[in-house]
Amino acid sequence: MIIDKSKLQPLLWAVVGAWNAGDQDLHLHTDALDQFLGEQTVEQVALQLLAELSLAGEARDAYAADKKSLAFALNDARAEAEALRKALADCAASLQGEMLQKFGGRQPEEMHPVTRRDYDRDMAEVAGFQAIAKEASNG
Repeated sequence: MIIDKSKLQPLLWAVVGAWNAGDQDLHLHTDALDQFLGEQTVEQVALQLLAELSLAGEARDAYAADKKSLAFALNDARAEAEALRKALADCAASLQGEMLQKFGGRQPEEMHPVTRRDYDRDMAEVAGFQAIAKEASNG
């Protein structure tokens, strides 16, 4: 049986308060508590609540362990992503150098217009890699 803790708590406090004060209404409060509990005893309910508390603690501990594990995995993924961004940037720089060699080793502004058009076409992909590497490292 599931106990409504929001209703149980005021009943328990009423019994405890009446008992502490030596109140004559103690019997009324205990009767109200007994009626609320039905066939269960206070001891049985207390054991159920302790079991729930234990399960909640285990769930909290499992959540904390999962959170810690995910934090380590996230840090590893970030480090790997940074290494991949660096490798991509290095690769793009190397490709840019190869493109310059392919088109005679001259700077783009020194190239013949037809050669410059071909260079720009081939460099568009390299520029895309550079943009991806730069964007990811800034994001």
